[in-house]
Amino acid sequence: MVPLIPKRGRRNNNEDMISELSDCIIIHILSYLNTKIAVRTCVLSKRWKDIWKKMSSLTLISTQFSTSYKFSTFLSRFSDLRDDSTALHTLDFMLITSRDKNRQSILSSISTFQTLTTLKLAVYTNPWIYHKAFFPDYLKFPTLVNLELTNFIFRDSENVGYVEPFSFFNKLNSLILRGCSAMKAKPLALSSLSLINLSMINDFPRCTYFEISAPSLSSLTLAGIPVKILRGSSLAFVKELNFGTTFCEHV
Repeated sequence: MVPLIPKRGRRNNNEDMISELSDCIIIHILSYLNTKIAVRTCVLSKRWKDIWKKMSSLTLISTQFSTSYKFSTFLSRFSDLRDDSTALHTLDFMLITSRDKNRQSILSSISTFQTLTTLKLAVYTNPWIYHKAFFPDYLKFPTLVNLELTNFIFRDSENVGYVEPFSFFNKLNSLILRGCSAMKAKPLALSSLSLINLSMINDFPRCTYFEISAPSLSSLTLAGIPVKILRGSSLAFVKELNFGTTFCEHV
């Protein structure tokens, strides 16, 4: 026979066991949720009402808001109300909009998150086919370690004949470029002393040119439409090289 549990050791079925969890555990659980849902969840309890302000990892998708204005307002209020004593480390951000003005306004809001170490940023413009967004020059995060960008075009704002958008990221270890290219087919320079892992998934119909100078680079992944590497003296030190269904040309 299974011994009966003493009455004192029994738990009341109506007991709120979740509320017994520490704040750090609740914050960790909330980090797996979309940020909008996480904030709504915190409304369910008086004790939780301010916990979302201490989240260090955010996931934001514009399609979960009925308009770009509501998305922009949510992001602005979230930034103003969050607890600054807790650094924001990770941001997974997807923006879908047909208006450049709305896009630039929303992207400027995330420039305030200067403590980011991981940024995953995807921007889609309607109509979708081959329409990309300009990468904002003001997005500079000094502590960034991991960066993944999707669907961006980089501009030669200084008219030097090439584009070098990542020179400010001095601590960057991992870089993923998905569907990214330079404006007017100018070479895209990737110069970094800290870069270890580089992935380039190209969907641009024309050949994209890259100049790679990364002496610490050990892993390189190339996939999609062919790319041309004009200069890559550091490639001799690459330990792992992965190709997709197409190829690249090394000059």
